[in-house]
Amino acid sequence: MSHFYIMNATSLFNNKASTVNQVNNEFGNDQTILVAKRETGYDWDNHTNKYSKLFISGSGTGYLNNGADLASSHTYTQDTGQRHTNKNKSLIIENVISIDEEGNITSLNDIGLNEKRRTWCMK
Repeated sequence: MSHFYIMNATSLFNNKASTVNQVNNEFGNDQTILVAKRETGYDWDNHTNKYSKLFISGSGTGYLNNGADLASSHTYTQDTGQRHTNKNKSLIIENVISIDEEGNITSLNDIGLNEKRRTWCMK
C-alpha cells in the first residue's frame, strides 16, 4: 500500500481541467503523471463512495511503473496549504504516464491520454 500527499494545482490552469500535454507544458519534462480517481465522500443514496478524476504530477520518472501497482491499494491526504484534509481516503490509480528528460511519453495503458482532468501535484 502506498500513501500520497497531494495538493491541488488547478490554479496554474485557471481552475480548469487540463490535458496531459498541458500538464507537461506547465511542469516540464522528467515527470510522472498518475491518472487517478480520488475518494471525495460517500453517496448515502447509493451506498457507494464518490470519486473525482484527476491527474497527479510528480517530479522524476521510474516509480509505479508496473501493472501490479494499478491493482494495489493506495490512499491520500490532501494538503490545502493550511491544514490536511481527506486523511487516508482511497486513491485509485488507473494509469501511469512517464515523460522523460527528452519529452518522450510512455504509458501503461490509454486511460487519461486523451481526456481533461483537474491537475494536482505530489508533495
